[in-house]
Amino acid sequence: MITLTGTLRQSGKVTIKERPLLKLWVEHTMPRDNGTPDLKIEEFFVEESFAANLPKDGSQINLAV
Repeated sequence: MITLTGTLRQSGKVTIKERPLLKLWVEHTMPRDNGTPDLKIEEFFVEESFAANLPKDGSQINLAV
């Protein structure tokens, strides 16, 4: 299992094929061989029940990916 640690930028409820999900946008950095790390924003879909454990926007989050 890999854990992604980043900053939760935004979250929102979505429905895909009548299945309620939570869409997360997580910002993190990816190291380079040399120079400044790249800034990345990843999108994830998780079960809506995950919302109970979700931190506030702008807070650090750890996701098993």
